[in-house]
Amino acid sequence: MRRASRITIVGLVAISLVTIASCSSGSNSSKPPRTTSTSSRVSTTPTTAVPIAPEGWKVLSQAPTVLGRYRVWTGHEYIGGPSGCCDDLGGSEVLAYNPATLDWRHLAPFPLPLRTSEVAAWTGHEMVVVGGREARSATDTTNSDAVPTTSGTALDPSTNTWHTIASMPAPMDLPLGAVWTGKEVIVFDQTHVYLYAPTTNRWRTGAPPPFARDGMTTVWTGHQMLLWGGSDALTPESRFDNLAVHGDGAAYDPAADRWTTIPAAPVPARTGATAVWTGRQMILWGGTGGGGTVGTGDRGPLGKGAAYDPASRSWRALPASPLKARFGHRMVWTGHEAIVWGGSVASNGPDPLAGYPRDGAAYDPTTNSWRLLPPAPPTPPALLTALSAVWTGTTMLLIGGDTFNAQATGPLGLAYSPGR
Repeated sequence: MRRASRITIVGLVAISLVTIASCSSGSNSSKPPRTTSTSSRVSTTPTTAVPIAPEGWKVLSQAPTVLGRYRVWTGHEYIGGPSGCCDDLGGSEVLAYNPATLDWRHLAPFPLPLRTSEVAAWTGHEMVVVGGREARSATDTTNSDAVPTTSGTALDPSTNTWHTIASMPAPMDLPLGAVWTGKEVIVFDQTHVYLYAPTTNRWRTGAPPPFARDGMTTVWTGHQMLLWGGSDALTPESRFDNLAVHGDGAAYDPAADRWTTIPAAPVPARTGATAVWTGRQMILWGGTGGGGTVGTGDRGPLGKGAAYDPASRSWRALPASPLKARFGHRMVWTGHEAIVWGGSVASNGPDPLAGYPRDGAAYDPTTNSWRLLPPAPPTPPALLTALSAVWTGTTMLLIGGDTFNAQATGPLGLAYSPGR
């Protein structure tokens, strides 16, 4: 089975997603007619004002199924699709969660053949889903038989309709991320960059990345896409446990179609870090170092973090966090703090759940200090590296996740309000 490292993408859509394990998982044309499906409730408001709650946690109403695909935040709803496991491509079901009403709703099902490794971006009006590998037929649900695809589709949740978008310039079977710039969706992998404009339904080919890596951290600054860290790309000749990791990066300006270098950070090189954009700086934390296999201690979790200012092209190291070093954690930006929660500390003891701490901390760049979060309420055991996190404006939502044995039996949902 192929191992793909998905990238954390933060910017106009505040969502955090890292996939460490692989068990879960320029063409021009006019826009074709839309397909419509009914829904029990349709939302048209772009954002929802949620009253500020006192600091604390609450358990969300459980989703009808485990969500591990699409995963975008629209400004008032979280949208996701069901994840598969191992050689299963999952299903076509699409769900939306509204934290204001505390309700889930079913959306029109995914209209294309089932797929894996696809990426999604929220444009302000639609969720665009592209790339990956799709089933050979409507009745085929096996991951191993899926083929690279150029097809894509977009969902308007206000009308609950999907429409097919123009095909990508070339298949991208393992895209590393999708970023919305305000005008275009940037879709990229180790060696290619494609940009999609929804207003014209056209793709263009961008300048290729200056390096081929997996497991990079990505943020959108409003002008540039920053890529940092990661490991050498996995090839048929290479071994995952011997891939080198990196501590530098590159910035892509889509308007100029140009890459510039990001200098090395003053912290150890790594893959699988998470990051947020504060409006001025990229703050990153966690991940795993080089050498050995993830989870063995040789390629151990890292706990040091750093902040990068692209205006001055300068770094600074963060103070020590009160958390154990980890990877697969979640990170959101509240407007004041970078909140880190969950992940794996790679415990090899008799209790496998001990390796998945249910704790978190918040870093305040103004005071350059950390604080511990209060303990989360008890929930069914879950593989916390399969969660996604979004910031609603007042609350961090943790949604999705598989049970510890990676079988789709217990979706997990938590909400944390900092009360500030």
